[in-house]
Amino acid sequence: MKYPPHSRHRARNERGFALIVTVMLMVLLVILAVGLISLSSISLRTATQERWMHEARQNARLALVVALGELQAATGPDQRVTAPADVRGNHPARPHLTGVWQGWKWDGNGDAPDFSNQKQDQFVRWLVSTREHAAAEALDLAEQPAHPADHAELVRETGKADGSVDGRVDAQIVTIAADQSRSGGQGFAWAVFDESTKLPLALPERTSDALPYTLSQMTAAPVPGYAAAAASSRVGLGEIGSERLKLISSEQAALVGVDPVDRGFHDLASRGAGLAVDVANGGLAVDLSRLFAGLRSLPADYAGRHLYSGTNVPLAPAPGRFAGANPLPIPDPSWRLLHSHYRLHDSLDGGQSPTINTTTTARPPAGSRGAAASNHSFFNSQQIAPVIAKAQFVFSLSFGWHGNLANFARPNNNSLPEAQRDHYITWLVIDPVITLWNPYNVNLRFTGGRIDLYRVPLAFRLYKNASSAKSVG
Repeated sequence: MKYPPHSRHRARNERGFALIVTVMLMVLLVILAVGLISLSSISLRTATQERWMHEARQNARLALVVALGELQAATGPDQRVTAPADVRGNHPARPHLTGVWQGWKWDGNGDAPDFSNQKQDQFVRWLVSTREHAAAEALDLAEQPAHPADHAELVRETGKADGSVDGRVDAQIVTIAADQSRSGGQGFAWAVFDESTKLPLALPERTSDALPYTLSQMTAAPVPGYAAAAASSRVGLGEIGSERLKLISSEQAALVGVDPVDRGFHDLASRGAGLAVDVANGGLAVDLSRLFAGLRSLPADYAGRHLYSGTNVPLAPAPGRFAGANPLPIPDPSWRLLHSHYRLHDSLDGGQSPTINTTTTARPPAGSRGAAASNHSFFNSQQIAPVIAKAQFVFSLSFGWHGNLANFARPNNNSLPEAQRDHYITWLVIDPVITLWNPYNVNLRFTGGRIDLYRVPLAFRLYKNASSAKSVG
């Protein structure tokens, strides 16, 4: 059977179209396969990165838990003190590591201790990660530079105004598991920093210039001010007043003009807080304001107590002196003296120009010793008096006749010839000029006083006709 010519051409065209469709489908399948392979590869890499990120976060969380545990173990007791490594001087290689020391005070028995060795003996550890726990307990760890191969950079270096760099903190990586897919395996590093050594952004503002507020401020604990940072741009923080309370991070200090070199990680803190702790004996420190503020006299159990020893027996006795000398106070002040100092505001008058009278308590008699000297009111109450700022001595010579030379003339003066008798005397006149200075921030009022010059280092010799007057015959 024969087909018409146009039927044969149509069959060949249909077979050609099927080939093209087949090729297109194969190309599409190849593209789809390559896309699926790429997508699966990307998904695999993404899953791997997410796994690594998850592991990194878990390691960071582990580092945080370990750091908190070591912080609690090292600084949990009240008798612990923290300080950066550069407090020891000598320009350590890692000055920003935080160290922990055991609180301690001398009991006053025996010779004075070697405080340099005591600081080494009381050292607890550095608050930084190390692979060996003993390494963190070595005091010289801060003197040794960190090795980049096994340390992680936790804080970057910051530039200083003089072109130097400072502030970098490295911590040793603690390996926790081996990972064949990554060289070095997994690990973490941590360090704890002492915020109390940084300048807080939000310091309290002076709210009033009234006298009651000024007196309250005089009896309160000192507060750091930005004026001390005059050599840096941080002084601008004191000019914005309460606007500082809006700053919640040290980086935001740039908004008030603080330069990058003055707002480093180790320079500023958003907030500062602390507890008044007795680091020697533990527990909270004694609130002296409650003991002194409402009481014009001390309770009976504090009347004879001393500040450092905490008992009625001083930590050390008064320094010994030669017979007949004026006694010196004991080195352990009494609570009575502190109470007297705290209550000085009761003696102020003068309104906006506060004035106080000088004290007139006489010293204990010369030669007093023991309880007669240490319990004397002169040593147990605040003495207010001007300070000698300068002492000048004006010397002058005066010659004149003296009516009674019996006590001044040479021996047998009246039996000598008239020409050799002493009828005149040479007077050496010393006029002391004493300059007094008021060291207090209130006016001093006094109507008179007496200054005793004791053992003034002066010596003189008179000459007559080139011979010492003492040897003239």
